Amino acid sequence: MKNSIKKKILLTLASISTLVVPLTVISCAKYPTIEVKKENLKYDEQEKIFKIPESASWFHDFVRLNPNPIHPEDPAYDIYVYKKGENGEKLRDENGEFIILKDEKTGFEKVNNTHKPAKFLPTYDKYFNLGNLSANYDFRIGAWTGEEFAKHYPYAASKSFYKQHLNKKNILFFTIYYVTKDGELANGFEEFAKQSDQFFNKTFTTLEKAWWPVLPGMFEGGQNWKNQIDPIVVTFERE
Repeated sequence: MKNSIKKKILLTLASISTLVVPLTVISCAKYPTIEVKKENLKYDEQEKIFKIPESASWFHDFVRLNPNPIHPEDPAYDIYVYKKGENGEKLRDENGEFIILKDEKTGFEKVNNTHKPAKFLPTYDKYFNLGNLSANYDFRIGAWTGEEFAKHYPYAASKSFYKQHLNKKNILFFTIYYVTKDGELANGFEEFAKQSDQFFNKTFTTLEKAWWPVLPGMFEGGQNWKNQIDPIVVTFERE
């Protein structure tokens, strides 16, 4: 059963994916971008570099618990379009479920695909500029230690730009993964996404909060999640 679901999702992702980039290709303007905000960094006089004034291990754990950088109050956060009350609150039906609006022409549930993300979780917003986040896409932040990066992305880790940082405990490798909201609503995607819960040791209550199976080995044949950008190297003040 699991294999059939994996194959179905692989085919679905391949068919809906419009922004595909290998891990070691320089990001183009149309791809999502992530860069540190220098105004909130701390300059290390001895090493002559800027650092995020936080612990790398703390930030690593934060990203694991909060992979979606979009703030729940942002209009782009939800996957569906919900019926709302006068004060903007989501309305529920008699079973306690949120009411999803339907398209008048097609009768299908409306996908929330017209808003570009603009409001981010405070921790991300404090330290990072997130750019080129298109409407109709959802995004996940990955933050990997040197050990994790070398294990999951050995080819990229062998490149000198990344290799020199692999043994530094105060370094994390940040990337952005993305997929269309239509893809998230494909048959079997939610069940497939739940398979990542075991790796991340966390069960998420909604698809908006959930991790996706983004790492090699979570797909058939050890394939990579193709919709991701080149990692950036981020230095922290503490391990």
